[in-house]
Amino acid sequence: MRTTHQIRFVKKTNQTKCNEKISHIGGINPDGSTWEISQQEAIKGMESGKWMFYLNCNEEFSRVLVAVSPDAEKYLKTELDYLDLSLLLLLPDYPYEVKLG
Repeated sequence: MRTTHQIRFVKKTNQTKCNEKISHIGGINPDGSTWEISQQEAIKGMESGKWMFYLNCNEEFSRVLVAVSPDAEKYLKTELDYLDLSLLLLLPDYPYEVKLG
C-alpha cells in the first residue's frame, strides 16, 4: 500500500545539474519526529509504488514527480514547477535545531 508524505525540508548541494541540486528530502512525522531520505531512495520508492510525496505551497497541493534530465538522469520535481523554477529548491534546508532520524 502506498503511503503519502509531505516534503518540508531539502538538503541542497552546490551542483548545477537539475538531478544533482538536491541530495535529500525530509519532513515531519505525525508524532513530531523527522524523516529524511536521499533523492535516489525517494525515486525508487515512488517508482515501486511504495511512496507518494507532495508539497503544500500556499495552501495548494503539488504532487512530486520523477523527471528525467537532458542527461537521462532521474530527479524530483513538482507538478507546479515551471521552466527553471523548482518549488523543492524554495523549501528550507533542514533546520539546525531539528534532530534528524
